[in-house]
Amino acid sequence: MILNFNENLLNLIGTSFILVKESETCLVSIQHSQRFTIYATITDIYRQNQFSIHQQFLLCSDEFVPNFDTQLISLLHSSSRTIQFTLMETNLPLAVTVEHKQQSVKFNCSSTITVTRLCSIACQLLHLNNQFYKLEQDGCLLDDDDVTQ
Repeated sequence: MILNFNENLLNLIGTSFILVKESETCLVSIQHSQRFTIYATITDIYRQNQFSIHQQFLLCSDEFVPNFDTQLISLLHSSSRTIQFTLMETNLPLAVTVEHKQQSVKFNCSSTITVTRLCSIACQLLHLNNQFYKLEQDGCLLDDDDVTQ
């Protein structure tokens, strides 16, 4: 977490710091706003807020729960430096893994999500332009708008 400028050193646990530019930070809003580096992960948010990884889940964009190793930079939109989460007591039912070359992303989403939106979320997390990518499963291109289990 990024410290406030007026934070008193007596209130801190430790004296090791990392110097970052303002452009390398973002606001994370859950119950209140906190500033993190854009390279922090979902795990860092859990740790800072003392959330339970087994009983609490961070819903992003009211659509998906990112995996714990997801960096915040992957969740930022170009027009905003704030990431809004909703804290939930249950995870979304559909566990998704999308692979691209040597990378993969994991997240949970609703079982009623469309293929188009699923592809869009995967591209966002992989830093790809979704206009150039489609989802494939078992060698078949997914082009309809419904994901079925």
